[in-house]
Amino acid sequence: MSMNRTLQALAVLMALAISVPVATAKSSNPARALVQKLAPGTRIVQEFKGPMGLDGFVLHDPAKAGRKSRYGVVYVTASGKFAFAGAIYDATGKDVARSMAERYIPKPDLRPLLDAVRTKTSYFSEGAVKAPHVFVFFDPNCIYCNMLWKQTRDAVKAGQLRISWVPVAILKKTSMGRSVAILAAKDPVAAMREDEAHFDHQNEQGAMPPDAGDSAVRTKVEANTAFFVSNNMQGTPTLVYRDQSNKIHVIPGLPSAAGLKQILSTASPQ
Repeated sequence: MSMNRTLQALAVLMALAISVPVATAKSSNPARALVQKLAPGTRIVQEFKGPMGLDGFVLHDPAKAGRKSRYGVVYVTASGKFAFAGAIYDATGKDVARSMAERYIPKPDLRPLLDAVRTKTSYFSEGAVKAPHVFVFFDPNCIYCNMLWKQTRDAVKAGQLRISWVPVAILKKTSMGRSVAILAAKDPVAAMREDEAHFDHQNEQGAMPPDAGDSAVRTKVEANTAFFVSNNMQGTPTLVYRDQSNKIHVIPGLPSAAGLKQILSTASPQ
């Protein structure tokens, strides 16, 4: 069982509140026994006390062919009968599970990643050269990428943000054709504007007519997509940038308004 499937299974258990029989019921630590049963092949690297008296476990899934190693967090009741994965919100709406993941999961050195994004992917840029600079992996059929594009228009026009857009093809069959058409265009920024300004929200697809006929550009988009997958990026958009203290950030998904404001105030021109 892969770690992704394990975490998905645990999320289902959380939603359905189904108890899981533990084969190693005689274990002195039934919570640990349940984790080891549900996630074979992974290693428990740390245990901690989670919210509501849950036992938290940081799991390490070793590198396998085609992908790097990764970490995840699972919560288990002390009885070892219930397992939880995913968000856990408190009364204020704060996702305490995310906060604990950020606290306990080992922090990787992301400096090589940013250098690789800059030198090993194909992208196009918009905005003032000396403005705070962010790389964004996007799929032309991604509705959240469309929302990010719209939310950044004022900052880009005002010279407050520079974005380098890295097209990938992961969501639909037309994603490759649209990504190729945008990257191959004489003016990719204008082509992306066409795709995003007329985005079909009902069907969640871009407006750029798919055209994957340029084999050289298709190879570039395929390489971007392979880079995205091999570096375990979690969905589009994914933002990568260096802040003014030289720390590298990887932000999966659409940032909140406050998150975007923070990026504008802390990202470096690189």
